[in-house]
Amino acid sequence: MVFLNLMKYAKKAFVESFHGMVFAYLFRKDFWLLDIHEDIRNMDSRLLEFVDLLGIRSQCLTKYNVARLNMGTHISYDENIKLNELREFSKNYLRKALEA
Repeated sequence: MVFLNLMKYAKKAFVESFHGMVFAYLFRKDFWLLDIHEDIRNMDSRLLEFVDLLGIRSQCLTKYNVARLNMGTHISYDENIKLNELREFSKNYLRKALEA
């Protein structure tokens, strides 16, 4: 609960986890995903797929591009059609699974 409260009232966030990224996105915060790898292509595939789905690769910081951090960048929270489609697909899947 404390984590969600901190995320809800944050102005900006630096996250390292999938859940941190998801909640920062849901609360529409400007956030940066911190990763220990040398290159974004070596990042956890779950994180990378979500970053690409949201179109926010520029918000990923590795140990070699952290010097290019621009705190003035903002995430565009326009309607993400692909994300909405996947959300509906998941809801339908769960409904069918629960009905079986």
